[in-house]
Amino acid sequence: MPKPKILISVIILNSKEDKILLLQKKHKDYYEFFDRRLEFGEEFLASAINIVEKNLNYNIELKKERFKYICCFNAANKEINSHFVIINFLLILTLEEIKYFENFEFFNYNIYNIKWSSFDDLKKINLFYGIQMFINKFKIQNLAQIKNILSN
Repeated sequence: MPKPKILISVIILNSKEDKILLLQKKHKDYYEFFDRRLEFGEEFLASAINIVEKNLNYNIELKKERFKYICCFNAANKEINSHFVIINFLLILTLEEIKYFENFEFFNYNIYNIKWSSFDDLKKINLFYGIQMFINKFKIQNLAQIKNILSN
């Protein structure tokens, strides 16, 4: 039986906290948060910063204080034999940063598409099963609630 993988995830919200930035990787039929597997010896926060800097080619003013740890939870899907331990961080973008992403060009060739979505839009698109588990586990009903999650 495969062992769980540790996934660091960054939930990116706009400054009004009514839109979330999602990505679709090449050869995937679903959208997900910006994430990556934790590398050996890597700190959680360093991994979160790396996700934004490397995947989005974006490295201005990404001070560690801007990343808020949200939670850690199990995301196991026995139907597809997949199990992640997901560690979520939150990053809220400024208006200037949002403008950057409106004119975004892909520098990471594994990314097929990125888009801003409202909470209602999340119900209409195919999402990574870990996002669905996150929404259900924490009973999220709007995007602003995400920043108020307290891990226990």
